[in-house]
Amino acid sequence: MRLMTAVVALILLALPSLAQTAHSDSQTLDAILAELREIHNELRSTRAMQILLAELQAKQGVVNQALERVDREKSGLVQIQVDQKRTSSEIDSAQDKLEHSSDAVEQKRLTEEVERLKAGVPAFKVQEQARQSAFDEAEQRLRDSQDALEAVQDQLNAITKKLSPDEH
Repeated sequence: MRLMTAVVALILLALPSLAQTAHSDSQTLDAILAELREIHNELRSTRAMQILLAELQAKQGVVNQALERVDREKSGLVQIQVDQKRTSSEIDSAQDKLEHSSDAVEQKRLTEEVERLKAGVPAFKVQEQARQSAFDEAEQRLRDSQDALEAVQDQLNAITKKLSPDEH
């Protein structure tokens, strides 16, 4: 009977140890599973970040091209305005000379020059309007490109923040 009591006592003492081992193994497996999930999430985030970095580079190229186009259109617009002012100045100068000229041949030449210069003024207006429209369109495309670039940057920032260790 003593033997039986000793065996029962040993079994009762061993049961909590077995339960702790099973519980401990379960906790270890849960920890490993959680770690694997974290690694998987980080891998997915890293892939997403790589894709976004490539997209960011492409969007930056589009923004750079849009900036170049805006610069070209602005330069063309400024050149037309400069040419228009120069022509207006030439018209004023020719009219001033015409008013002060007493030579009939010179007056005829100056009158023809004034008429020729004035005939070109409407063409400058048309060119200026066309260039202004092209400039406005280029600026809109630039804004759209910059917005798209900013959206990708925001996505990258969100992933970077997600991957960063918590800082308190």
